[in-house]
Amino acid sequence: MRHDLTYRFNIINFEKINSQFNSGMQPVMFSVHDALNGKPYWRRIGDKISYYKNTYGKKKKIFYSLTFNIHFDYDNDICYIAYHYPYTYTTLMVSLIKFFFYETRTKRSVERQT
Repeated sequence: MRHDLTYRFNIINFEKINSQFNSGMQPVMFSVHDALNGKPYWRRIGDKISYYKNTYGKKKKIFYSLTFNIHFDYDNDICYIAYHYPYTYTTLMVSLIKFFFYETRTKRSVERQT
């Protein structure tokens, strides 16, 4: 990829009638170049975002497309684009451990008070 060009992405054959993209949601991108320079974050990107009914697919079923433009910051960078911030298995496990720890602690304090 080149940093001086704008790239247009078309993702086709969604089945939902409406999308949060019509309300301002943007895709996210992770740049390897940024990560190697101390900024390992997913960030919102894209402009001219549109979610609309398309003409692809079977006659009986209606499909939708998502279209957006991206301008990359660096030449030959490796970038990952996602619908939303990734939710990893590790994040899930940490959340569950915190939840169960808090719940167990709360039950003990309630039992002691009664």
